[in-house]
Amino acid sequence: MHRSIVLLFTAFLLLALNSCYERQEACTDINAVNFNPLADDPCCCNYPALTLQLQHRYGADSIRFFADSTYLLDSGTPFKVLSFEFLADELILIRENGEQIRVEEEIAFVNNSIENCPCIDDVFSVNLTALNTSPGTFSKPGAIQSIKFSSGLSEKWSEVAPADYPSGHPLALETRYDFEAEKYRHFLATVVFPETADTFRIRTSNLRSELIFEGPFELFKAQNTTLTLRIDYQKLLGRLDEVISDPLLTEELIRENLKDALKLFQ
Repeated sequence: MHRSIVLLFTAFLLLALNSCYERQEACTDINAVNFNPLADDPCCCNYPALTLQLQHRYGADSIRFFADSTYLLDSGTPFKVLSFEFLADELILIRENGEQIRVEEEIAFVNNSIENCPCIDDVFSVNLTALNTSPGTFSKPGAIQSIKFSSGLSEKWSEVAPADYPSGHPLALETRYDFEAEKYRHFLATVVFPETADTFRIRTSNLRSELIFEGPFELFKAQNTTLTLRIDYQKLLGRLDEVISDPLLTEELIRENLKDALKLFQ
C-alpha cells in the first residue's frame, strides 16, 4: 500500500513538472556561434563569418600602397591611383574530397525578378580604401584545400536595380550601376599620370574571371575566420600605359593581371 502511494505521488509530480516546462527554441548546431546546449528545438543559427583582410601593396617588397601617392609602372611612367574597386561573387570553399561549400546567406526580391531565387548572396567588394571585406558566413568548419571566386559579377545580379537591394548591400549603391546599360560596373578605377596630367578612368562591366587560390586554409568551429587577400598594384596595373588608348585591351590586361596581382593566404 505504501509503495503504491509513492508511485502515484511520483507520477503526479512528473506530470505537474512536465505541464510547467516550456520547450526552448534556439540554435542546436554546435558549429554556430550562438549554439545553445539547452535548446530543445532548432532555430535561428548564426554561423561564423569569413573575413578577407585586405593588404594593399606595391611590388615584391610589400610596400604599402596608398591612394594618391606616386608610384612607377614597369615602363618607369609615374602614376597615382585616386580610386580603385572591383566587385566579386561566387566564392566557393573546396575540400580535398571535392566537396564545395557555399555561404549561408540568401537574398530574395519582392518581385522575384531573378529566376530560382532566393539566391546565394556572396557578393563582396575589394576597395582601395577598405581594410577588410566579407563574402558571408559558413556552417561547415574544417580543412579547405582551395578557394575560388569570380572577379566581376554574374549577369543575374544586373536583373535587379540598386533600389531593390537592402540597405548596406554592395549592389545598393547607385554609383556602381550603369543605368543606361542596366548593368553593374564590375571594376572602377581612376588613375592619374602626373607627367602628362592625363586622368584615366576605368568603368567596365566586362571583368568576369574565375580566380583560384590554393591552400591549405582552415575554418574554425563556432568562431570567425580571417584570411588575408593581398593586392599588388604594381602587377595589377603593369603595362597599363601601353593599352589605355584601347578600352578592350585595357579590360583584357586587367583581367589577366588580376590572376598574378591577388594572393590569398592564412
